[in-house]
Amino acid sequence: AIALQLAPKLGISPLELAREWVACLPENADFAVSVTPPGWIDCQLTDAGLARWLQSWTRCPDSTPNTRIPPPANPFPIQYARARCCSLLRLAEGEGLIDLQMMGNDVEIIAPDPLPWLDDTQGLRLQHPAERALMGQLVAIVDALEDPKAIDLGKPAIKLGAAFEGFYSQCRILGR
Repeated sequence: AIALQLAPKLGISPLELAREWVACLPENADFAVSVTPPGWIDCQLTDAGLARWLQSWTRCPDSTPNTRIPPPANPFPIQYARARCCSLLRLAEGEGLIDLQMMGNDVEIIAPDPLPWLDDTQGLRLQHPAERALMGQLVAIVDALEDPKAIDLGKPAIKLGAAFEGFYSQCRILGR
């Protein structure tokens, strides 16, 4: 939108201005940047960028804010999702697919490192709509945790629980 506002003052088209700005950006494998008429600059997180972000969360399980967050009114959906995740992690460890390290109540995946988020074509392995919906809710929860004003995590927790339910019912995990 900024190219649309500044271009008339500079005497060039918004599309030309946006293209000039994008040409000045450094290369970044995490984002794909494009220009669309009439002068919009679109940024999209690439699969490689999402994979790096996901991997960073496997290395810093204690990166949640230090403030105490009140529990949602109905914690069951998120408790159920956590219990199922822990069960699936133990099952994967039992089948030799991953190595886990217990750290108090937290579990860290120590191998494989990095996790194989990408396929041979460098595309994200998570392609099923339910996988993508769950990923979207995980990103939304992280965003909510970063906002100091977002104390009520009840709605995001319910959405995350529902997304996990959809994922768990629609996607085969370890042959189950």
